[in-house]
Amino acid sequence: MAKSQDKRIDKLSANLPPKDRALAILDAIRNEDCSTAQSLQASTPRRSYSAPDYAVVHLVDAVEILSLKFDIAFYQLLAGLFAALANDDNDEDRVQEMAMKIRNIFALVAGLDMFAERVGISGERLLSFSSVLDSEFFECLLLKPEQMQVETLASANEICAMMEKFWEQQSGHSPFSVSLPVPCDV
Repeated sequence: MAKSQDKRIDKLSANLPPKDRALAILDAIRNEDCSTAQSLQASTPRRSYSAPDYAVVHLVDAVEILSLKFDIAFYQLLAGLFAALANDDNDEDRVQEMAMKIRNIFALVAGLDMFAERVGISGERLLSFSSVLDSEFFECLLLKPEQMQVETLASANEICAMMEKFWEQQSGHSPFSVSLPVPCDV
């Protein structure tokens, strides 16, 4: 009897639009008619979908967001440095503020460089969407850890750690993941 009922349901529901079919399944479930719900669901036409590979999509999206966040941080630091330079006071506080801004710019670039090494993608590729890379002076900001002051190196490690956390959240199915960090001596 169940087979004939399934055939009858299949015949009646063959041309049901998706909306009506879904509503009929929900009504059958609500009425505790599991066999009708299962039959309607089993006779649902099959569709085949394709989508871009998430490994690629997540990687490109993560690089885009990272590039934009890097640019925002870089230009905010640069604007702060210019504001400090424009200040006419020649006091010690202004000099300290400028030195801190410069250290932070170097730390940001060094943090990106450290992160690039840990994730296995070049810094240039990580900043594919960046306008900072177009600057002629950007390469002058790249320092090796042994060239940095202790405070700058500590900040660079913090920035690298923030980028790692961001990457883990945003890169999803990306084939590039953060390798075990090898902390620099601070």
